Amino acid sequence: MNYTHLSQSERYQIQSLVDVGLSISQTALRLERHRSTIAREIRRRERLGAGQLSDRVGIAQRPAIVDERARLGDWEGDTIVSGRGALAALVTLTERRSRYTLAQHVPRRKAEPVGQAIIEMLRPHPKHRHTLTLDNGKEFAEHKWVQRRLSTKVYFADPHSSWQRGLNENHNGLLRHYFPKGSTLSLLSQVNRPGIPRHR
Repeated sequence: MNYTHLSQSERYQIQSLVDVGLSISQTALRLERHRSTIAREIRRRERLGAGQLSDRVGIAQRPAIVDERARLGDWEGDTIVSGRGALAALVTLTERRSRYTLAQHVPRRKAEPVGQAIIEMLRPHPKHRHTLTLDNGKEFAEHKWVQRRLSTKVYFADPHSSWQRGLNENHNGLLRHYFPKGSTLSLLSQVNRPGIPRHR
């Protein structure tokens, strides 16, 4: 195994292989690198990315009308995972006035598939998508792309303030009855199930 410094190309390859679900050992074999080298690179990327959301707009800048719940089209969003280290997730969106909830499975809790799921769920509602208020997870790093595609203003709740997305948090708690922690979301298909809101 090679112990020299990783090239930029190798760093990109590691990220791509990990994103598609390869383990550290599998990635090390693929790149002919020592397992500890791969693990160290993954930890480095996690440290660099921790807590960073580029061009994040806080909830303090959100229009006051959203708090009044006087119109349709103001959404709250988050993800549900089955447990620590899980790859798959449910992306959930709740409309503040109607309490209508959408949920879509993603195979990886990463920014691109999560962003795509949000776009797919809200695209059929062009007249009712004024704002979207999200949690601060890194899986929402593509928020600017979402905002451009949907022409919807995206805001972020304050850190450790889930009550600012209280309706979505409550509905996620209800969804936990169907998908308790430890359940295998990776096996969840897009087949509609009774009581589970879904949009393609």
